[in-house]
Amino acid sequence: MNIHTKIKKSTAIVVIVIILIGFFWIFKSRLSGINKVDISQQQATQPPKPIEESSNKETKLIFAGNSERTVYKVKRDDKWIVMDNGQESPAYDQVAAPTFSQNNQSFAYAATANNQTYLVVNNVPQVTPYKEITNIAFSPNGIRLAYVANTGENFVIVVDNKVSKGYQQIGVLQTNTGDATLVFSPDSQKVAYKVITDNGAYVVVNQQAGRLYDNIANFNFSDNSTQFTYQAEEGNKQVTIVNNSVVSVNTVTQNPNSTPTPTPTNTVTSPTNTNTTNSTSTSSHYSSQQVFSGNSNLQYLTNCSGSSGVADCRP
Repeated sequence: MNIHTKIKKSTAIVVIVIILIGFFWIFKSRLSGINKVDISQQQATQPPKPIEESSNKETKLIFAGNSERTVYKVKRDDKWIVMDNGQESPAYDQVAAPTFSQNNQSFAYAATANNQTYLVVNNVPQVTPYKEITNIAFSPNGIRLAYVANTGENFVIVVDNKVSKGYQQIGVLQTNTGDATLVFSPDSQKVAYKVITDNGAYVVVNQQAGRLYDNIANFNFSDNSTQFTYQAEEGNKQVTIVNNSVVSVNTVTQNPNSTPTPTPTNTVTSPTNTNTTNSTSTSSHYSSQQVFSGNSNLQYLTNCSGSSGVADCRP
């Protein structure tokens, strides 16, 4: 075989290999196109799969909002964070009892972390921890703040960070504007509350305790805040007290055949039987639950869930 014949055979082999490679790529391209068409058809006929929820999904619960301020709490994993116009609080295990001043300039709530509860004012936690904090109240001028705290052994009243002595139980006072645990005078200078003992009840006004009676009812400050008055029960007598002085006594006669009806005490539960109220909701769904009591100047919002943007929770 001469050199020319060998060259012709080599050239033929190369041509055949090139042709085979060309057929292979044409076949592969057609097969890929068919698969793409099948996938597109499947995507067009099948509903989209739901997006799986991430472990750090945020759940929002609105406290209150108006044209100037929106306050809400966000749940991130197992912690709660309070947002006040974009300012973020520390993370807490629980957030409860949010309360706003009448002028909407201040708000406070009870926040629990590591089994201790702190008062938080305008997202700033206070220093002293308690077992539980309830009945947070701002004075009418929005400057003073009072609340009931459970120390684990007794109850104390904290007014402007000043702690009262310990009490067995704190009751509820009936007033002209409704029942209240802590009652501020109209000028915001005085605060009153009802103490209940095993032997009866008495009223404390600015740390000055009144007489012990069987029960206390109908407490009110005068419009000019100079006087306070309440009704008391003592045996079969109804006593009217003004500024801790008795001004009238009425004897109540009962039918000897009738059974006396015990007077309700409307107490705050004793520390040995307290159950911390959890007003937070861990659901990520919409809810009509109101998570706080505010005042008429606020626009109440329902709970909402979504991304971390403030706008998602605004009306």
